[in-house]
Amino acid sequence: MTFLKLKHDKLQLSVYEKNGAAISFYQNRGFKLVKKEIDQEAGAADCLMEWDA
Repeated sequence: MTFLKLKHDKLQLSVYEKNGAAISFYQNRGFKLVKKEIDQEAGAADCLMEWDA
């Protein structure tokens, strides 16, 4: 992830809301939750997370 942060000014990813461990992992690395929506295929809440340089 450090390599990606050096190469990009902004990173985005999606994590299922029920995956609290992944959300904490990314928050501890500077990602912020920017949007929640329902993934229609999975029928689960999906969180868009973003990191800015």
